Parts: sequence; C-alpha cells; structure tokens
Amino acid sequence: MSAKAKNIAVPDISASAVRAIEEKFFFQARELLKDPAWVGYRTQVHGPVLAVKEFTSRYTDLLSWAFAEYVEALARALAVDAPKMPIPWHKVQEQAFQFVERFVTGAYWHPWTGDFLRSSEDWINSATANAEYLRLHEIAPWFSAPPDVWERVFFPDVQSGSWKDRAIENGKQKVRLIAETQSPAPTRKPKQQDIDVPPWRDLQRQKSIKQADAASYLRVERRTVRQYVRNGTLGKIPALNKTPNGRICCDGKLFELLRKDRGNTYH
Repeated sequence: MSAKAKNIAVPDISASAVRAIEEKFFFQARELLKDPAWVGYRTQVHGPVLAVKEFTSRYTDLLSWAFAEYVEALARALAVDAPKMPIPWHKVQEQAFQFVERFVTGAYWHPWTGDFLRSSEDWINSATANAEYLRLHEIAPWFSAPPDVWERVFFPDVQSGSWKDRAIENGKQKVRLIAETQSPAPTRKPKQQDIDVPPWRDLQRQKSIKQADAASYLRVERRTVRQYVRNGTLGKIPALNKTPNGRICCDGKLFELLRKDRGNTYH
C-alpha cells in the first residue's frame, strides 16, 4: 500500500446501500434453500453429505458476491470523497470481510436451517416464511446427515476457504472498472478537415500546389508536409519535392502519398 493510500480514511457506505446488499443476499439465500435439486440427494448414496458440500460451495459463492458488492459500494464512495487518491485496498478488503460476517452470524449462523427466513419480516411475511421453513425441513437432505458434518465442511470453508480468494479477485475487478469509468477520457487531437481532393489530372495541370493545400489533401498538418520535404524519406513514406518558391510539386511522390492516404481508387 502506498503512503498516500495509508492515509485515506475508508468511509462507511450508506444505509440504503447496506440494506440493498442485505436484501439481495436474503433472496439469493432463500432461492438456494428452495432449489428443487436438493430432493434428488435424498435417494443418493451419501446424498446428505454430498448435499452439505454442495450447499457449502454455493453459500460461499454468495459470500463472495456480497464481498464484491460491498467493495464496489466502498470504491464508489471513495471515488467521490478522494477521486485522485489510490484505493487503500487492504483497508477496503478488511472492512468488506467484516461486513460479510453478518451472513455467517446471528440469524445466518446456521443458514441451512432456514432460521434467517423467519428473522427477515421486512422482506417476507411471517406466514410465507413459516411455510417455507417447514417445507425445507421436510425435503432438505442434510437434516439426516451427522451433525459433525457441518463442523467439518461448512465452518472451515467459511473461515478460510477458496471463496475468499475469489472474493478478493472479484472485488479488485470492481475497483478497476470503477477507476476506468472515473478516469477522464484522453484528449484527442481533432482530425484535419476532410477536403475533397481534385482529380490527379487536374493537379498535374497545376504542376505545383501550396503547402497548405497539400496538407489539406493529405489530411496532415503543414509542419508534416515541411518535414516530408526536409527529411527526404520517413520510413517507407516517400518525400515530397518542392519548387524553388516552396510550392509542392505535383509529381509521382505526391501522387503516391495521396493514394496511400485516400486509397487506390484515387486517380
């Protein structure tokens, strides 16, 4: 972490942003419990244990998602408070993991039991929550698994599983995307005005043209035309010839440059 990043205070995200993540997490966790695929594990050999492992994998994916969402909200807040300062990643990461703790404690302490359904009346009415809770306990295969399976599978993975690495990478990607959108677009030099070039036979009749006209026809700046004349050849670009009074000769070299710029259809 740079010295500047160390001195940046990480703001709290708004209450509405916190609530939005909590609400989305609740409904995703609810859908995880309601997945009809769980019924199939009831008839498999070692099905309950396999269901515990599958639930753990999918629930930690939700934790990773919540981490990245919180990081994004923090990064946006920092972009407003300190738009030109580097993101203090270690502070952001620490704060985001602290936020995710709420989804493995309290009502979410044993999420596979569905207890959180009956503790979230803001998002689901009590009758629906109780009905889903009872249905879960009727069909979920893991309730017949030995109690120590959760201790051996779920909690170790929550504490130090690979989901944390995925969460960090997803969070950093969010930060990079925000940094890109916050950065001002590079200033582009305006293109030379596109002017119709007279047919080559008309230019040949003139024998020579002003350097300003040559620049317009070639869609370059006048100093580039002077450089063509002064330097002879530039890489594979042929030089331009000029008359004693500084005009550009309408010869094969000018024609070749015009064909190179305007395409082989120019004649």
